[in-house]
Amino acid sequence: MKFWKTRKAFRYYFENLSTIPDILKFKVFDSVGKKIIGSLDQKFVGDHSEAGNVFVLRGLQWRILNIDEKALQVNVEPLKTGQKMCLTGKAVKYQ
Repeated sequence: MKFWKTRKAFRYYFENLSTIPDILKFKVFDSVGKKIIGSLDQKFVGDHSEAGNVFVLRGLQWRILNIDEKALQVNVEPLKTGQKMCLTGKAVKYQ
C-alpha cells in the first residue's frame, strides 16, 4: 500500500493524528445564578474536586455541590464569606 503526499493526506494528518491526548473539559455551572461560569479540565476535577471543596474561578470562591461525570458538569455555589488563602509551594492552605 502506498501513500501519496496529497492535500487530503496532509489535512488528515494534521487534523486527526496527534500525540497529545484529548483532555475532557467540565463545565462549571452556578446553581444560584443558573449559568455556566467557566470550565475545569479533567485532571483538576479528578485530583482536587469533591463535594464541599472550595476553588477559585473568575476571581471568586466557589463551593462544589456535586459533579455529574456523564454530563461533564460541576455544580457550584458562590461563597459569601471568603477565607484567606495562603500559597505554600504547590499546596493551597486556608487560614
